[in-house]
Amino acid sequence: MSLSGLRFYECPLSCISEDTREIMRICFLMDGANALYFNGGWAEQPAWIVEAFEIFKAEAGNVSRRNDHEA
Repeated sequence: MSLSGLRFYECPLSCISEDTREIMRICFLMDGANALYFNGGWAEQPAWIVEAFEIFKAEAGNVSRRNDHEA
């Protein structure tokens, strides 16, 4: 199996740590609920969650553009 030029000889999910899966879950929840994880605004969110959500949204945009291009 390959992904963006990387060749995997086992399931790529086995490369994702439990902590990373939890952060991904939080990002999906925030996006789906259109709400922040902690009370307050963006300024009250910890830096790690802001950064993770920025990466999540950028990757979601990449996937969307790739799907639009392939259609």
